[in-house]
Amino acid sequence: MSTQFPVTAIDSFSTKSSGDTISESHVNDLQDAVMALETKVGIDSSAVSTTLDYLVKNFISSGRKVWVYADAAPTGWTVYSTAADCVIAVKGGTEGYNQTGGTGTLYGSWTQPSHTLTEAEIPSHYHSMGAIAGNYSYGADLGGAGSTARNTGSTGGGGAHNHGTTYRPYAAVGIIIEKS
Repeated sequence: MSTQFPVTAIDSFSTKSSGDTISESHVNDLQDAVMALETKVGIDSSAVSTTLDYLVKNFISSGRKVWVYADAAPTGWTVYSTAADCVIAVKGGTEGYNQTGGTGTLYGSWTQPSHTLTEAEIPSHYHSMGAIAGNYSYGADLGGAGSTARNTGSTGGGGAHNHGTTYRPYAAVGIIIEKS
């Protein structure tokens, strides 16, 4: 049998036991399989664009940037902080992000349509009023005993109101890392 790897299938070999006859085809099949693996993997610094060595080295080359769902860069990578606190956009087509990708230039603007929150959408929260001179009591004390920083007390569920157009959607926050 000639190897079928990697074109159509993973090769299957029968296990040999003591006393079995080993023919030339058994050895030749193993040699074919090893040769197919070596051809697929490639030599170090391979220039053959179909080898795994070439693909890995040219995809993960120095300066390559990728987004990962992580909090810290792995060994051999550094955090690319230029594109911090932004939305990741997908390039393509004739839509708004039809820009040159990976240049470090930030594109687009994103404005959230004004939305008045409903009572059910408002979690319990405080509105700060800043420092108030003296010992007046207006809402809960933010700073502990003797503090003059005051707020309006817990609100939410007490009627619809709006916090402007600043909004952060639910997000899987990660980092952009650059190959060192």
